[in-house]
Amino acid sequence: MRFLGYGDAEDNRDTFLDGGWYRTGDLGRFEDGRLTITGRLKETVSRKGLKISLTEIDAAAHDLPHAEEVAAFGVPDPETGERLAIAVRAADPDVIDFDAVVRWLLDSGLAKWKLPEQIDVWDRPLPRTATGKIQRRLVAGSVEPNRTLLAPRLREGAG
Repeated sequence: MRFLGYGDAEDNRDTFLDGGWYRTGDLGRFEDGRLTITGRLKETVSRKGLKISLTEIDAAAHDLPHAEEVAAFGVPDPETGERLAIAVRAADPDVIDFDAVVRWLLDSGLAKWKLPEQIDVWDRPLPRTATGKIQRRLVAGSVEPNRTLLAPRLREGAG
């Protein structure tokens, strides 16, 4: 089956490549006549319609105190569409505190609207590909974090 387009032609402008191919957002390569998907072209979270670059968040959190590894990822959220989350691996997971992480990111120059609303604290290595890249998809779907820290709006809704 093939998708021919949206009802509103304006929505089709950036959706299709020349030749009618649908733009999925996947990154891939052809080898020996086979397509291998290697990642995503855009690694973003869309929170209330605002796009947040996951690589920007990774860079801002790179030197986070007590963190050995950090990876930003998106989580579905009924109120905002998606919420920004970060996985933080620390030798001592108990030293990771939500408010301290947020304060550190703000002091590093990250805009307030780009702050994470969820921090998953890990005590073991984050899942990686054979080439060493953190697999955001596996981090996002994992049940491995030691604990999850939430922003106030989510804490209030959980109780």
